[in-house]
Amino acid sequence: MGDWVNIEVRDSGAGIPPEVLPRVFAPFFTTKPAGVGTGLGLSICKDIVSGMGGTIGVESTVGLGTRFVVRLPSAIAPGAGKAASIVPLGAAGPRPRVLVVDDDAQVATSLARMLRLHFEVLTAQSGRAALELLASEPAIDALVSDVMMPDGNGLELQRALGGTRPELARRVVFVTGAASDGEVRASLERTGQPWLEKPVSSAALLALLTELVAGVSAGSTAST
Repeated sequence: MGDWVNIEVRDSGAGIPPEVLPRVFAPFFTTKPAGVGTGLGLSICKDIVSGMGGTIGVESTVGLGTRFVVRLPSAIAPGAGKAASIVPLGAAGPRPRVLVVDDDAQVATSLARMLRLHFEVLTAQSGRAALELLASEPAIDALVSDVMMPDGNGLELQRALGGTRPELARRVVFVTGAASDGEVRASLERTGQPWLEKPVSSAALLALLTELVAGVSAGSTAST
């Protein structure tokens, strides 16, 4: 209504217990068994909505169902939200290409969704897979990479690029859920590259990538 758009999603399911309801947007919170789900879905949704200057709320009654309401500004004006300062890159031509690397397919998909308004996005699920993709898709302008991954972690990936694609190695943004680990944090600091803690802020990630690819002219690639 007015300058705002309301989007409502509701179901008639089992509902959410009142002791759980205040925590549904908390990062990594899940009621699912260990190994099932990441507890990041609603947290990422809230961050995306907040980054657009909007709000998301939830109401639920056990036995009757749950109702989510997303409220977004109909047109984002300067100062309406964090994302308002992000200017779409390549608006007059091809968008920069970003490779998202994360062994959790759900997280990779969420990150890709955050970026697709401004970038062309590809995904890979390990450092090894990323290097294989880069061999056949050299036109990549920046990377967003998880740190802790089997089959080639993010730090190993960035070091490998330092020898073969040094310009691309300087356009890596790391994301991690292990920032509380002192050794991981120290390793990230040694790279000199920007990094973000999961769950990732969409506005922060867009700002970092915008800065990293600012020198890439529209239609150019990171390969030489």
